[in-house]
Amino acid sequence: MAVASQSMMVYTIAAAAASAAEPCRCSMPCFSASAVLSPKWSQLRVSLRASFVNSLRSGGLSAYSNVPRQCAVAQLSEFAVQESTKFREGLLQQLEANPSTASEKVKIADVCAKIFGDYVDKYDGSLSPEPFAQMKAALDSQNLPDSQSAIAAAVGWSRGHLHYDWKTSQQKN
Repeated sequence: MAVASQSMMVYTIAAAAASAAEPCRCSMPCFSASAVLSPKWSQLRVSLRASFVNSLRSGGLSAYSNVPRQCAVAQLSEFAVQESTKFREGLLQQLEANPSTASEKVKIADVCAKIFGDYVDKYDGSLSPEPFAQMKAALDSQNLPDSQSAIAAAVGWSRGHLHYDWKTSQQKN
């Protein structure tokens, strides 16, 4: 019952906020508070809440506990494997020259090379900042030293090598 009363309180607070809020005027499609509280959304929210509460009352999601879990390992393309290996070696050389990253250079290079390999597998010819932001977040979450210089080295290597290698591999195919 506590879950139901909490969700009713959240619904009441959201309804009060929606009545006080102005409609969204941005050019991008978004869900304003009034749109989320429309009858269609309200019905969906009630049905989801009811199914969640019923699953808690019936002992949780035990029906799903015996489902076998299989993990599919994504295979990287040959180009992505070769390029991430080159990237790792180039990054190791640049990290070795920096005294603040030399002690953890292998861990830093492994983290960055994994993310870089996943990115290169989907590379379409233009360098995106997304993999470097992911690298920065991963290095920071593992408390590895001087992530900023590691990312700068990764960007530098990518700018100098990735597009040229990609064009060369595209011409071969």
